[in-house]
Amino acid sequence: MVRENMKKWKRAGWMGAVLTVLFSAAYITVSAAGTQEKEIVYTSMSKSLMDTSGDGTKDNPYNRFEDALANVADGGKIYILASNNAVVNSQGNDMPLVIDKEVVIEPEPGAERAKLYSRAAGIVLGADVTFRNIKLAAADPYHAQIFANGYRLSLIDVSREAGHRLLDVAAGSLYNTAGVRLGPEPGDFGEVLIQGKQSEFGNVYAGSINGRFDSNVSITVQDISSTKLGDLYGCGAHEAVFDRDNWFDFTEPPSPEADAAAYPVTGNVAFSLDRVFVNKVDGTGAEGSVGVTFSTKYMEDNLMLLNITALTVKEGTLKPQALTAAYAGKVNMAVEEGGTLDLSTAGNIKAHDFIGGGKLVLDKNGVLKIEGNVSGRTVFETSGGGNGYSGIALENHTYIEAPAQVRGTFSFVPYPTQSGFRLLRQEDGSWKTVKDAETPTGITIGYFSDDERKGDVSIIWDTFDPETESPAGATALANPGYHFVRWVDIEDNEVSTQEHFIPQPINGVYGEQYYACFESNTYTVGFLANGGSGNPMPEQQFVYGESAGLSANVYTRTGYIFRGWSTNTDGIGRIFSDEESVQNLTTEQNGRVLLYAQWEKEQGSTETDESETNTEETESEPETQDSETTEPTEPQETETQETETKEPETETKDSETQEPETQETETKEPEREEPETKESETNKIEPGTKAPGETGSNPVTPAKISLAKPKIKIQKKRKYVIIKYKKVKGADGYEIYRSVKKKKGYRKIADTKKLTWKNTRLPKKTLYYKVRAYKKVKGKKVRSAYSAVRTVRIK
Repeated sequence: MVRENMKKWKRAGWMGAVLTVLFSAAYITVSAAGTQEKEIVYTSMSKSLMDTSGDGTKDNPYNRFEDALANVADGGKIYILASNNAVVNSQGNDMPLVIDKEVVIEPEPGAERAKLYSRAAGIVLGADVTFRNIKLAAADPYHAQIFANGYRLSLIDVSREAGHRLLDVAAGSLYNTAGVRLGPEPGDFGEVLIQGKQSEFGNVYAGSINGRFDSNVSITVQDISSTKLGDLYGCGAHEAVFDRDNWFDFTEPPSPEADAAAYPVTGNVAFSLDRVFVNKVDGTGAEGSVGVTFSTKYMEDNLMLLNITALTVKEGTLKPQALTAAYAGKVNMAVEEGGTLDLSTAGNIKAHDFIGGGKLVLDKNGVLKIEGNVSGRTVFETSGGGNGYSGIALENHTYIEAPAQVRGTFSFVPYPTQSGFRLLRQEDGSWKTVKDAETPTGITIGYFSDDERKGDVSIIWDTFDPETESPAGATALANPGYHFVRWVDIEDNEVSTQEHFIPQPINGVYGEQYYACFESNTYTVGFLANGGSGNPMPEQQFVYGESAGLSANVYTRTGYIFRGWSTNTDGIGRIFSDEESVQNLTTEQNGRVLLYAQWEKEQGSTETDESETNTEETESEPETQDSETTEPTEPQETETQETETKEPETETKDSETQEPETQETETKEPEREEPETKESETNKIEPGTKAPGETGSNPVTPAKISLAKPKIKIQKKRKYVIIKYKKVKGADGYEIYRSVKKKKGYRKIADTKKLTWKNTRLPKKTLYYKVRAYKKVKGKKVRSAYSAVRTVRIK
C-alpha cells in the first residue's frame, strides 16, 4: 500500500497525491452536473473529486472542471475562481483531457491569475480554445503537451506553476506509441498563438506527437521575455522515453525528439516571431513552404534559422547565427522599412527573390547571390558601420550578384575614411565597390516600368560617354487598357510627363534609374431601355482591369421579362445578366459602352412587339454625368484597403450584443449564380438623375450612396456554422451567399438585418460564404461590394 501511494505521489504530483489519498479517486468519468449549456460558467474545486455538485454560478461553481466543460455552451467562457482554483482529474488509461468546444478559459473578472491543476495525460483540442492568465499545474509527465489538433490554440500569458511540468505545444495531434490517435478528429488548419511576458512553455512543434500531420500550420509567438520558450520545429516528434515506474526519480522528462522523416507536416508552415527570444527555428519536415517573419525592438544575434524557404524582417535587427535553405535551395528574403537583416556571420548566402525597403548588412568579404527577382530600395552596409555609415568595404569587391534585368536598387554610404568609394551597378546586374578615380567613363542608366502589367519601356539600359554623348532615353509603352502618366526618378520625384524621356544631369550628375508610371483607363457604361420604359438609368463608371457589378435594371416592359443586357440591340453576342460583375468592356481611355436591355415575351402575352413593326429609332441615349446638379452632394466615403493594420471600428456596442439569427432553413427563392470577382467599392445614385423607381418629371438629386463591403468571420460548430460580420455604416440589411465552389455557383441563402446568421442542414463539403450590405432607396436596393470569401469544411 505504501509502495502504491508513493507511486501515485510521483505520477500525479503533490496536489494529485493529496487528492488521491483524501478522496481515493483513481478514475472519474466526465458526467455533467446539469444538461443546460450556459454562455458563462464558474468552476472552483473545494470538495472531493467525487463530488459533482455546483450549478456553474459564481456563488455555486462547478466543483469539477470537467463538469464546467460539459455544461458551458459552445462559444462560451469558463471562469476559474482565484480562491480555490480548478482541478482536472485523471482521465484514465493515460488519456488526455479533450476540449471539444470553442471556449475561453480565464480567471474570474477582477482576478489577475488563476490556477488549473491537471492530472490528465495532456490536453487535446476539438475546437478553437483560448487560455488566458492561467497557471498550469501539470502533474502527469506522460503526454506533457497541449495539442491544437488542427484547431486554433491561444495561450495568452499562460505559465506553469512552480514545481510542475513544463508543457510542450503541438499544432498537430496526439498518437500513442502504437500509432492510434487519441482525441477527436483533427481540424483543417493548425494555429498556435503564444503571447505575453508571463508565458512559459517548452518546445513548439508544427506537427503531431508520434504521428504525421496533414495540414497547413501557423505558429505565432509574441512578446515573450527572457528564455521562457524552447525551440520551434516544422515537424512532429517522438514521445519522450523515461522510466515511468521509478517513483523516486523526480527528474523532468525530456521533451519529445523532433523526427522530420517519421512525422512530417504535409502542408505549409509559417512562423511569426514578434519581440521574442528563441534559440532555433528548424523547418525540417515541413513538406511545403517554411516562412519565418521576424520583429524585434533590439538586435537579435542568437537565432538559428535552419531549412526555411522564406524570411521577412519587419522591424529591428536580425543577425542570424545560422541561415540555411530547405531542400538545398534558396531563401526568399524581404527586409521591410525599419528592419535590418545582418548576414555578416551567416557566410555567403544564396537567395531566390529579394524584396528590399530596409537595410542589408554583409561581412566585408561577403557576397549575397540573388538568383531571382530584386525589388525595392535597400540600404547596403558592411559590418562595423553605424550612424548611417557602412563599415570598411573592400575595393573592387562584388557584394551582390543579381540578374541584369532586375529593378531593385541598393544605396551605400561609405565609411568616413573611404569617402571616395561608391557601390555601382554593373551591366551584368552585380553591385561592386569602386573608387571615384576608377569610376568608368561610361555611365549606365536603367529604365523600368512601375508595373509590367500596365506597360513597358523601349529599352532597359542606356550606356553612354558623358564627355562626348548624351543618353538616348527610353519610351514608355502602355499596354491596352492603360495609359502613361509620368516618369519618376529613384526617389519618386516626377522628371517628365512625355512618353519619350531623355534624362538630364542635375548638378552634373545623372540619375541611376528612372521609372515609367502607368494608370488604368476609365470608361463609362450607359443603359438603354431598348423597347422598355422607366426613368433613364445613370451612366456607370468603370476602371480597366477591375471588376464591378452592373447597376440593377430599373426598366420594365409590359408583357415581357427582362433577360439581361447586350452591346447589340438584337442581343447577338454575349448577354450580361442583371447586376453581373464585368470588366474590361473597352480598352479606350474615357471610352463609352452602351448596353441594350434584352426582353423575352411572356407566355400567353398578347402585347405587340413594337420593335418589329417600327424600325425608327425613338430612344435617346442616357444623359451623361456632365449634367448640372441643383444641390451639393455629400462627400463619398470610400473603403480603405485591408492591411495588417486594423481600420477604425465602425461597429457600435449594440451590434456586438445582437443575438444570432435563429432562422433554420435556407431561403427558397432561387438566385442567379454569382461569379467570384472583385467588386467595385461603392454603388452610387448619380446626382442630377432620378432615383430608381422614382416617377414624375422633375429630376431630384439624392446624396451619393456609399457602402463599405462587410468584413465577415465564420465560426464552425458541430452541426452548423455562424456567419458574423461587422455593422456597415448606412446599411439597412445584409444578403448572405453560399456556394460549394469558390469562384462561382453562389446562391443567396439569407436576407437579414442582424449581424449574425446561423446556417444549418449543411452538406458534407467545403462551403464558401460571402456577404454584401444594402441600403433601400425608393424601394430599390443599392448594394455594397461582396465581402472576402470565407471557407469552412463540413465533415
